[in-house]
Amino acid sequence: MLYNLDIPPAIINGRTLVPARAVAEALDCSVNWDGSTQTVTISSEKWIRGANSPTNAYIHNGVVYYSFIYQCNNKFKNAEKCKTPNLTAEDIRNAFIKAYNIDMADRTTVLEDCKIMIDTVCTYTKLNEEIDFLTAELKVLSELVSECVNENARKKHVDNIG
Repeated sequence: MLYNLDIPPAIINGRTLVPARAVAEALDCSVNWDGSTQTVTISSEKWIRGANSPTNAYIHNGVVYYSFIYQCNNKFKNAEKCKTPNLTAEDIRNAFIKAYNIDMADRTTVLEDCKIMIDTVCTYTKLNEEIDFLTAELKVLSELVSECVNENARKKHVDNIG
């Protein structure tokens, strides 16, 4: 399934930044913002452990669905079962929440990265300076070309007269 992001991912200082809300909501997590503490809380109550099953289940409209994102293709082919663990949506969700919470532990760096992203996307000062520099260079080049054309025209005129 494809999701449209309000803000595209960006790589800044070697880190890939993605909108946390979009990723969390894609994993059926709820996202809450506490403006007073400037804290985002990502949580999910939809994912459960099946009562009689070692797998994870998802409840949708009262129906329990068992979900595997990765399951070894050789799991049941041989007499000896493959010991590769299944990867479930809950595993991915828990890994995302863990990684998010680790990143949020260093909020100062995250906020600095956000400021860098805002400056990169919204500040045109350096770009305008480069445009001004290149415009000045083009003006000089244009004047030099014009002088060459005039000099060639004078030489041609002198050659035609003489």
